[in-house]
Amino acid sequence: MGKLSLPPITNAVVYEHPPARVWRALTDPELLARWLMRPVGFAPVVGTPFEFRADPAPGCDGFNVLIARAVLGLGWRRLLVRQLRRALESLATHP
Repeated sequence: MGKLSLPPITNAVVYEHPPARVWRALTDPELLARWLMRPVGFAPVVGTPFEFRADPAPGCDGFNVLIARAVLGLGWRRLLVRQLRRALESLATHP
């Protein structure tokens, strides 16, 4: 049986902020932790392995979240590519 080939999933989000501000929110570990998850070991440098971590919500018997990723490609304020197992995620800022 051959491999199943699926088209990429694309999601575009428009933020009413200058590209430099959005880029900072995507690449500054403290800001990432505020709106997404706590990045451990993250640096916007190609080849940097890191993890996103999240603790269960207070009063919840849920589970801790740990997502291993790596920075695969980077262009100043243009592109940040991270790996999640076999999936790729690309983030870009545009004027």
